[in-house]
Amino acid sequence: MMRNFLGVLLALSWPATAWTGQNLRLVPARIAPLASTPIALARISLPSGLQLLPVPARALDTTVLSLAPAPARAEPITAAAQAAPVGNLAPVIKLTQDISRQQAAAGGDIAAAAPELAQFFDGKARGGHAGGLAVAHARKNSPRTAPRPMRSLESIRELRFGTYNVENLFQSVGRYVPDLSHPGKRNKVSPAQPKPKAKQRGVARAILDADLDVVSVEEVENIQALQDFNKAYLGGKYVPLLLEGNDERGIDIGFLVKNDIPFETELRTNKDELWTDPEGDGRPEKLFSRDLPALIVRAPGRAQPLFVYLGTHYKSKRHRSHSDPLSEKLRRAQVERTVEIIARLRGEFGQDVPIMLGGDFNGAVNEEATFDALKGGKADLTDALDLAQPPLKAIDRVTHTYHPRKGPSVKSQLDAILISRTMRPLVVMARVYRYKGPDGKEKPLPKNKKQRNENPSDHFPLLVTVKFQPLLHP
Repeated sequence: MMRNFLGVLLALSWPATAWTGQNLRLVPARIAPLASTPIALARISLPSGLQLLPVPARALDTTVLSLAPAPARAEPITAAAQAAPVGNLAPVIKLTQDISRQQAAAGGDIAAAAPELAQFFDGKARGGHAGGLAVAHARKNSPRTAPRPMRSLESIRELRFGTYNVENLFQSVGRYVPDLSHPGKRNKVSPAQPKPKAKQRGVARAILDADLDVVSVEEVENIQALQDFNKAYLGGKYVPLLLEGNDERGIDIGFLVKNDIPFETELRTNKDELWTDPEGDGRPEKLFSRDLPALIVRAPGRAQPLFVYLGTHYKSKRHRSHSDPLSEKLRRAQVERTVEIIARLRGEFGQDVPIMLGGDFNGAVNEEATFDALKGGKADLTDALDLAQPPLKAIDRVTHTYHPRKGPSVKSQLDAILISRTMRPLVVMARVYRYKGPDGKEKPLPKNKKQRNENPSDHFPLLVTVKFQPLLHP
């Protein structure tokens, strides 16, 4: 039943120290099965002295590949190569795709399968309601740091989650103004500007200071930017995950997952969810301004997730059209679809699957009726900050400050991590991180735009610590 696996030939172009499937091109290869092993032969050409090893998977429609040291010159992979020491490289790539038994069989024609598989490498795979199974990634410890030993899941008592709108990692998106002749569109009126390195270091300091295990990050340019940031500022401690969303300005949602935790991760996109704008021309449009990516995290060898982390960055309150000046209708529609997607996940994985929804809600999460649907009814989520002990003061929940030219400053909780019912008893700590000055002391909230601009981001990270063993052994 598990005798044959798909052999592939990969043509690659990537930085030697950071790799993502987005730079892969997949082409058909002839399967040449070995008589004594379920692993098929494949010839892989890799720079930087690495080889790609097929590993037997649990089901015919899943192929797990891993990186291992190899001669710089391409050589055929053999059964013995599977046992090669991994060194500082961890198992990293998971492709999930329905491949017919005929295509997977030895000598079968895989030409038809190659384009479908290729979608996993360029981040364009699409699916039905589940949003597509659309990530292939690799991880490698930064050459600047010594290899970190992999932790066992049994040894992990707590997991530290976070969400952080980083206000662009490497450059601003420039300034845009509404296009009055095309409602919902905006025109760029000023160029992008590079983000100061001091601010980049400040973003990294917040993540490292909080020692986050899993963090959703908003306003990231692309996967390459997230990889470069991980290498340059985070010491290569994380696995960067990101699928391109709908925002053409390069404001995407990504995830960083500690690379010393032996998680199996799957990233799904919901960027192709459609809606019909009641004020529009009746044609379906993309609903999510960015995406609502679902990070599905499993223990090795398990089909049931340990948890699902949905990342969000709902539509801002900028002018969209005359009939929806604050984008309230669109944002409400995004919230309602989020509730539907949560219901689909529960239908797939069970009603008690642990679910988190974290990110920038672009509205006062606990004050605006727009978000009520997330906290009652089918979704039944709870703001993790509500579970903090002792209870937080209103000022301690502020994640964003706004400083208009006229009028007082506005302090709001625009960011949150909402958790499902099964996770409520597991919350150990929930708080908003505050930036620190050169002396290591927490800085007060900004009183004006100048002070805010001195911070690494206009948002503050939000942190939640949960007990992990009940997730591992429910």
